[in-house]
Amino acid sequence: MKISQIYNLQKTQYELDFVDIDPEVDTPLFLDPYYISKCDFDFAIIADSTIRSYFEFLLALLRNNEINEAEELFSYLGENNDICFGMSRGKPNGHGMGPKDTSLIFQQLLQSKAITTGVMEDIEGFRIFVPNVDKDKVSDMTANIIKIHLIEYTKEQCTLHSIPLVQNVPSGMYWNKKTKTWNNDYTERLICNDKPILLVPKRIVSYSDKYTSAEYRQHFVLNYLQNEHLRLQTALVKKVTGTIVLPLTKIGALSKVIVWPLRTY
Repeated sequence: MKISQIYNLQKTQYELDFVDIDPEVDTPLFLDPYYISKCDFDFAIIADSTIRSYFEFLLALLRNNEINEAEELFSYLGENNDICFGMSRGKPNGHGMGPKDTSLIFQQLLQSKAITTGVMEDIEGFRIFVPNVDKDKVSDMTANIIKIHLIEYTKEQCTLHSIPLVQNVPSGMYWNKKTKTWNNDYTERLICNDKPILLVPKRIVSYSDKYTSAEYRQHFVLNYLQNEHLRLQTALVKKVTGTIVLPLTKIGALSKVIVWPLRTY
């Protein structure tokens, strides 16, 4: 049963501001930091500020070679079952970001040149520059960082819809952008079927899995190189009847024969 049914809200998903989840089953949606950064309502603005605070501090530690401090900071980005999002089957079980994933991703992050070059600037960069990071994992990372804002949002929605809250429940670790530390408090929480639940604004979730590292190479890097070689008329460009061909172009593991319709110069 969904939240609206459990608490007899008599409202459809269209009428609700939050995602109407079933607490017993993962909903195939993702908390999307890109959407958060592009929205201009109060929750999104403050959540985006907190995400940027965390990520900028993490990158600063890594670039200053403060590896132990950065690893501890990163270790709190583990599984988050409270939002009931992801691709798990059956009961939510945190398939997105378990403890082993956290350790592995951190080690891969250390090896990424995107850190030292300054190319990686936000949390979405994980999906492009760090192997094996999909939308599920980024969603879990984001949920942990902004948990305190999700808790406050959940309280507001529960008050609005007369859903009962439980006193003195652990918040779980969340990022405090003022102190630049992970905190854990006792607060009011929504408890459903004996588990804490976080409600999420439906405006900041996504379904489709866009901007994987392969798609980034295919649609950005490759297109950029195509245009540059054509613009500069490099040795890789040669004219053949009816077409212009760039023979085998390589970017790391990327290789492809590029063919365009003939242009007039």
